[in-house]
Amino acid sequence: MNRFAKTLLTVAVCLSLCHINMADAKDISFDYILSKTIENSYDLKMANINIKISKQNVKEAKLEYLPTLNTYTNAEYSMDVDQNNPFTFATVGDRVLNSNTRHQDLIALNLSYNLFDFGIRGKKVKIAKKDVSSKELQYKVNLRDTAMQVADLYANTLICYKEIIASKEVMPIYKKVFSLKNRLYENGLVSKIEMTDNAIKLARTVDKIDSLQIKLKNFLSDLSFYTGESYDPKDTKLLGFEKVNLPEEFNYENMPDFKIYNLEIDKKEKELSILKRENLPMFGIYSKYNLYGSDKNNPIKSISDLSDRSLAFGITAILTPTNVFKNFNNQKKLKLEIEKLSLQKGKRMTEIQTEYHKLSTNARAYERVHQNKLNLLKHVEAKLSMMKELKDNDLLNQCTLLDQQADVILQEFDTEKSKIHKTTNAKKMQIMTGQYFSENL
Repeated sequence: MNRFAKTLLTVAVCLSLCHINMADAKDISFDYILSKTIENSYDLKMANINIKISKQNVKEAKLEYLPTLNTYTNAEYSMDVDQNNPFTFATVGDRVLNSNTRHQDLIALNLSYNLFDFGIRGKKVKIAKKDVSSKELQYKVNLRDTAMQVADLYANTLICYKEIIASKEVMPIYKKVFSLKNRLYENGLVSKIEMTDNAIKLARTVDKIDSLQIKLKNFLSDLSFYTGESYDPKDTKLLGFEKVNLPEEFNYENMPDFKIYNLEIDKKEKELSILKRENLPMFGIYSKYNLYGSDKNNPIKSISDLSDRSLAFGITAILTPTNVFKNFNNQKKLKLEIEKLSLQKGKRMTEIQTEYHKLSTNARAYERVHQNKLNLLKHVEAKLSMMKELKDNDLLNQCTLLDQQADVILQEFDTEKSKIHKTTNAKKMQIMTGQYFSENL
């Protein structure tokens, strides 16, 4: 073997020793990765928090049905600085000027209740409840989008992983072919160009494996971001997708996005109804109870002097005419927001229908591609079988046979790759319709 051939073969052997070892590997699957992603996802955790916040808002809205009770206490020392003033008190505007010098204390209890507001409180409660439903649906949207991203990432990782395995399997075949071609070259049976072509094929395969190893490491790192687990390429084995049946039908009205927009529009319509009712008077009742005590010289005695002073009941009717114009402006604003939400809903539903149609088309196209790859694989395997039956076993025929064995391995990978693409699209269709979660979660 000449020095050039020896150098290439040595480089190939050294580089091949760096290939990842799949023995004793940890098995991971798409279902496993997705389950860990759901446990670890910050977006899903925040979506759950948003649901809990919305439920607290419902409780807060219901509190408006309760009466309002507040207490007021005051301890004061009042001193008359004008001793010659003949009046005990005077009023100016909303101020009362007291002319007595004394310590005085007051405890006041005020109770009020919104008796009738034309259903405003009820609509606020309904808005809060619909917000809970909207947040629950948003969780489903986040779950779906996360699962779609993980499906794409896992498919790319799996293809890279399978390609490394296939490349590792053809590596010793290419080495053997190279060795045989080198012997043929030394015997003058093949040209140096043909021998060099095999050396280049071997070197390219080694370089390809190294590049794929870097890609696999990056893909596994991306999976780690989703799951919170670390995956070492040396001890991680990726399992393929299980067989997936295409969903029978797709109705965009069952999508959480569609329902969210309907809820948001309904909430805005209820807000608009509230604004209209705010132009009407609000009726309520109230009660005030006061305890009062005073002493000219001693603050302690002023506290001890606390006693019933007054009790009042009343009915209120509140209407603020100056807010009418502002209210009408807010109503117009809400109507525009409702119109905008309707347009956004139409756009989003078109996007979802287009995306699903694309997945469906790709899944069926890859089904045909996969069948073509299977048929091609059968022919390649048949050719290999026929070549093995040939009695002529000289070096040239051995090289041809080895090349055919490598072609079978690469064709098997190509067939598996088309299957992964087909299954990934079908899996994403299941995720979009919610069928995957109903069957697996």
